[in-house]
Amino acid sequence: MLQKSLEGRGQGNVLNTDQQYRKDIDGLRAIAILSVVLFHYFPSLLQGGYVGVDVFFVISGYLITSIILKEITSNRFSFLDFYAKRIRRIFPALLLVLTFCYAYGWNKLLAEDYMSLGKHIASSAAFITNFVLYHENGYFDTASELKPLLHLWSLGVEEQFYIFWPLLMWMLHKKTKLYINLILLVFVLSFAANIALSLSDKMAAFYLPYGRFWELMVGAMAAHIHFKKGFSKNDTANNLQAAVGLGILLLAMIAFNNTLRYPYYYALVPVCGTFLVIHSAPSALVNRSILSCRPMAYIGLISYPLYLWHWPLISIFRLEQGDDISLPEKLELLVASFVFASITYHGIEKRIRNGQHFYPKVSVLFILMLMVGYVGYNDFIRGGLDFRVKHIVSNFTDTRFDLKTSWREHECFLLDNEHHFGDKCIPSGRGKLVIVYGDSFAASLAPGLAEYLRPTDYRFGQLTASGCPPLLPQDAVVERCKMTNESALNTIQREKPFAVILVSNWSQNTLDKLPNLIHTLRRDGVQHIEIVGIFPRWQGSLPRVYFRYYKKFHSTLPSITAFGLATHPIADSTVKNVASTLRLDFFSAYDALCNSTGCLTRVGNGKGQITTLDDAHITPAAASYIARPLLLPLIAP
Repeated sequence: MLQKSLEGRGQGNVLNTDQQYRKDIDGLRAIAILSVVLFHYFPSLLQGGYVGVDVFFVISGYLITSIILKEITSNRFSFLDFYAKRIRRIFPALLLVLTFCYAYGWNKLLAEDYMSLGKHIASSAAFITNFVLYHENGYFDTASELKPLLHLWSLGVEEQFYIFWPLLMWMLHKKTKLYINLILLVFVLSFAANIALSLSDKMAAFYLPYGRFWELMVGAMAAHIHFKKGFSKNDTANNLQAAVGLGILLLAMIAFNNTLRYPYYYALVPVCGTFLVIHSAPSALVNRSILSCRPMAYIGLISYPLYLWHWPLISIFRLEQGDDISLPEKLELLVASFVFASITYHGIEKRIRNGQHFYPKVSVLFILMLMVGYVGYNDFIRGGLDFRVKHIVSNFTDTRFDLKTSWREHECFLLDNEHHFGDKCIPSGRGKLVIVYGDSFAASLAPGLAEYLRPTDYRFGQLTASGCPPLLPQDAVVERCKMTNESALNTIQREKPFAVILVSNWSQNTLDKLPNLIHTLRRDGVQHIEIVGIFPRWQGSLPRVYFRYYKKFHSTLPSITAFGLATHPIADSTVKNVASTLRLDFFSAYDALCNSTGCLTRVGNGKGQITTLDDAHITPAAASYIARPLLLPLIAP
């Protein structure tokens, strides 16, 4: 999360009243970029660091509106010049980072990861990454920390702002008195969209421009005030504004966390804090003594390339090495980010922005961006160019299963904003009913159970919901899970199943509340209740463990190995003890897939036979492998 530093020294970062360079805005950029970098690298240190994106939206709205106001009122505004300057400012560093990611991924990423990277390179070149990420919001989409270009969503929001805002301002160039009305109108409409989307679709509120433009309008408001009235001459008021604004901003960074519904009303805090700092004069005590000091101003100047570099470096490292990154490794990546950012700024950005041949440079940059976008798109439509990966590795690392069908998404495996199970989750008939009940881990086991029971007289039902362990509604932590569990228990009470199999990504909190559910199930007449223990967990994901093993040993990962195994937060014996205390049948999925030397990595040869599709969810092949020992004691005559 963040935004780039929009205009460089002496170009866009000026006051329209007297053409003075505002070093304090570069210092404000520094605070924003440092907060976001700390949030990404050390999230526990600054849990609200993501508000840096809001700071940069406000700064960008201020600077770009200042430029347009100045040029329109002096009859010098040109759409061609406006967009040419944006290209010259934004494209050089972005082209470098996109090319780096593509080249690095060619040798280091699996086909599935490289295909995703190609899609994001293409969308980044077209500045629509925010829309692409929003539509990727599926349960089994790649985790956000494993998307090297995830951070470019905010760049997309700004470029989309650049499309309509100059046009709207130009349309009113003969009625400049209406600019304030235009700013207020866009602010109100966008803020209303933000509130509505935050309540109905939080990912849309986060990624899409409709609920974000109001933040840029706050910056535009500051630009309009300064353009019309200049800066306040009241030193006391300026000092108070800047101090309060910076304090509010720092408070948001410290007090906020990722559990908030964001942006919603909460984004008003960093946005208003940024407005107060910008609205105060550069001569305010905080602005001139803290924000304008040389180290802060320099970090602000390199904030755009620093933002571009810091996330791909740590994301690619996770893709290649796994999720466990040590403190020394993080510090090395952090130093590398600053070094790359400084080199990019001095060696590329400044050289291209300055000097002669303005339009030829812009033309070349535009053509190069088209080429990079095409290369990324070609990678995407060709499935990640899996010819790059040795056949012996690609044979086991293709995890593109049809989970929507096998897991019965949206009907018997409920996702966000889905609360009730469909009628097809419980088949009709007179045979004894066996139901699997739980979260996504239960959904991953369901295909194997369904397959095993299909030729028998037993019926199979599935009641699973993402992120919702099997609990009584009042014991669920998440509001959505209260409703999914209520729907599941109503179904169980109505259908009177012969057996209920409980599967979850067990935590101690869930296990502590489990007795309440067991009492209810027994009261409702369930004859057999079985609890399935933990599944093996791998570092990052099993497909990437295959790839890391091959790169290290130049051979295929053994079918049983401890290489790449991760420690599960809950021991299998802990789940077994709870089952024993509650007098439940217990099945150890871990014992079914592992022995003293390690865990199974595949149950056969060829594509689709790998046991785990990510870090812990089992594949349909593995589900079929363990279904027989799980069900046989239950249904044996």
